[in-house]
Amino acid sequence: MKNVRFIGSLLVLFIGFASTTLPVSAQITIDPVQTITPITNLNPNVKDLIMFQNSSFVQLKWKAPTIAISYIGTPTVAPDDTIYFTFTILAGNGIAAHWPDGTKKWRIAINETILTSPAIDKDGTIYVGTGRAGEPGKLMAFRADGSLKWSFITGDQVASVPIFGADGTIYVASKDGILHALNPVDGTEIWWLDLEVKNQAKLILSPDGTIYVTMGAKSLYAIKPNGTKKWTFPIGGLATSTPTIGLDGTIYVGSDDHKLYAVSPNGTKQWEFDQGSILYAPSVGPDGSVYFGSQDGKLNALLPSGTIKWQFAAGGTVTPPLLGPNGLIYTNSSANKAIYALSPDGTIQWQYKIDTNEILPLFTGHDGTLYEVSTKFADQDEIKSEGLLDMFVLYMYALKVPVTAITINKPTLNLQVEERVSLSAAISPSYASNHKTTWKSSNPNIAAVDSNGQVSALIPGTVTITATSGDGLSTQSKVTVTEGTSPATTTTADTSPFTDTKGHWASPEISMAYERKIASGYPDFSFKPNANITRSEFTVMVMNGLKPNLAGVPLTFTDTNLVEDWAANSVKQAVQLGLVSGYPDGTFRPTANITHAEMISMVVKALGLPLMAGIPTGYADDADIPDWAKPAAVISSKNNLLGGTIGNNFASSMLATRAEAVTAIVRMLNIKP
Repeated sequence: MKNVRFIGSLLVLFIGFASTTLPVSAQITIDPVQTITPITNLNPNVKDLIMFQNSSFVQLKWKAPTIAISYIGTPTVAPDDTIYFTFTILAGNGIAAHWPDGTKKWRIAINETILTSPAIDKDGTIYVGTGRAGEPGKLMAFRADGSLKWSFITGDQVASVPIFGADGTIYVASKDGILHALNPVDGTEIWWLDLEVKNQAKLILSPDGTIYVTMGAKSLYAIKPNGTKKWTFPIGGLATSTPTIGLDGTIYVGSDDHKLYAVSPNGTKQWEFDQGSILYAPSVGPDGSVYFGSQDGKLNALLPSGTIKWQFAAGGTVTPPLLGPNGLIYTNSSANKAIYALSPDGTIQWQYKIDTNEILPLFTGHDGTLYEVSTKFADQDEIKSEGLLDMFVLYMYALKVPVTAITINKPTLNLQVEERVSLSAAISPSYASNHKTTWKSSNPNIAAVDSNGQVSALIPGTVTITATSGDGLSTQSKVTVTEGTSPATTTTADTSPFTDTKGHWASPEISMAYERKIASGYPDFSFKPNANITRSEFTVMVMNGLKPNLAGVPLTFTDTNLVEDWAANSVKQAVQLGLVSGYPDGTFRPTANITHAEMISMVVKALGLPLMAGIPTGYADDADIPDWAKPAAVISSKNNLLGGTIGNNFASSMLATRAEAVTAIVRMLNIKP
């Protein structure tokens, strides 16, 4: 008994395994609602499931022992590449942290029944859900060093992983059907909502802040960021997984009626696919393809329209397919417990098998390393240092396909001063794990290079531009810069003055904003179109567009001292023109990111058109637009002032991007009387 207590007291270990956020889709064309019938012919590239052999070029980076009887949920990779996992061992539960090389960082014992994988927010705080059946539960927050930050008590178990809003708000559900919104600083409750189903909810957050929920019921729920219900979508059976969201906002959810449903952000059905057996958690690729396992032992791939793309006979596990940063689809085989790496067309690129009793989800690090955890205890002759704990050693595996070569598209380059050209580097094999490439100039004063390989000629001379793969292999281009009188050019037909706006939906407006001196770019010649914009920055852009001949008025905001010197004159002019008046508490909040509602309100005021209340805005999410913003939204809808949103949504609380900002200003100026 003494030994058992000793073992229980050590209930902390290390291992790492990651709940990687599932990739999302690109824009897709929405077909009419339809039911798709599956095909029966399978991908012809399925290899023999009995005569299995590991691919020789897959490298085992390391194999790390962890003391645990079992893992709870899946490991998680933090922004700093630390691997966290939760585990059980004899008398209790714990959380472990491992360095990216597999060595132990720390481990702590938790005097609670842990029920979830660790969830990590952007500041490194670790969250786990706890509880016992029929008793109150907790969401516990730990600092990156393992110390307790705070805990929030719920009415029942917390068995699903929390999610995080753009402003840091934590959303977590307990098994009594209550959804809680918590302050990340101290865990205080902001609001709560009774979902009216006594079951454990599974949550996912969309970019516009909508929370989508499944609860093992015959419905998909959409909840607004303020805690009110948006809509409920009925499905034909019990939901079998956490929903998944595409880049265009489409929500995908599987049901035990054997169907996968694609639902628009407004709650209407796009299509449904009848697979013929129970579906498991889906993942969505960058091209919009949807991948999911099914009970019949297949990995299914659908086109964005919902029609079958291919089926792979060895990949039907309950774990979601993992889409790697190198474009591969990783799946665990339910038939032989092996990993298969597939190309988007379903072709096997490599295969690898570890010794395990149970399949757990795969996860990747930021460098493309693929991690898997074994649930089979280590052989006793492998472990010699843990004494009585020898019998409870599991392994975590780190796998990679190394880069074998890197080549540059232009080994020599002749440029004139002020000219810019893009270099590119290709790595081999194309399915190598680490696709990261870094760029460096031997003399940035002569020719600089940015993180994307864009070379900018500055003064005459010769430099070497080096591209280095994440695995350390490098290639070079010799660049000679001479004097010249020709204007800056690019290697493409794109006339944009910026390096990162080619092909962007707002490229024409961005170029026009640059020509009109409404907005400029950054020293590295980028515009950062998808970055958010502060209230000060937007006010300066509006004044740059209007070019008022005004001195402005003294500012009386309670936070006037926070208005930046470079923005002060523009803010004074905007106040004089009546475009800004501040918040009810008297602040201007110059450094806060501006929302769609605030941005369009300023732009419409600058138009000088009369505003009328009580008129439908014309946006699909009209009901979500606050009353104070609706008159401006009416003008915006009629004149197409807001660009970049999905499905004719205004998304009033979404933070505006730089591209959306200049688009609204340019379109306003084009119609201003």
